[in-house]
Amino acid sequence: MEDKREGRVLLVDDMVKEELTSVVRALTRLGYDVHTSETAVGAFAILKEIPIDVVITDYHMPFVDGLELFHRIRAKFPEMPVIMITGVGSVDVAVEFMKSRGTDFLSKPVNLNELDQKIRRAVGISMNHELAHLRKTLEVVKEHLNLASANSRTIFAASDRITGNEAAVREIHASSRNLGQNLIAAIKAIESYVSHTGENGQDSGGR
Repeated sequence: MEDKREGRVLLVDDMVKEELTSVVRALTRLGYDVHTSETAVGAFAILKEIPIDVVITDYHMPFVDGLELFHRIRAKFPEMPVIMITGVGSVDVAVEFMKSRGTDFLSKPVNLNELDQKIRRAVGISMNHELAHLRKTLEVVKEHLNLASANSRTIFAASDRITGNEAAVREIHASSRNLGQNLIAAIKAIESYVSHTGENGQDSGGR
């Protein structure tokens, strides 16, 4: 049995309801979480609200074409994988798109197997970016833990000199311990997620 796909996909096409309904259904059946928009404005509204893994946009759209949308996405979300769908004879568009660090492209009519492969590869790229950010976050949390540990030792030493208010001393000690425990829990959670995601996402097939 084929593995269920993972990943949040945003499909942008002004004719999505007329021409790509079957594609949306097929991607959903494969397991992708598919979101659609007929306009660039609608696409950005979704990107602001939902952590999309890959954007797929048609080139031929009114007002804002796919290439302009791609440049706008790159400006706002520089690491977002973007796949361009072009029409027959749009070689120049595809070349310009790839030169501008586009992720991938395919031509209409859309071949589902080809699209699936490109999405899986793009989701893998998105996952790698996410892992890199998590590792950076982990280093920051560890730095805070080291700082909290040093501060706790200072607090304990100072609180031991406080007399006449044992309740305050106990509260200080408890607060310091809780801070350290919370940071340690955060580190363990991030390390577990990074380890699990890394082990299950090494191939280009996504997470």
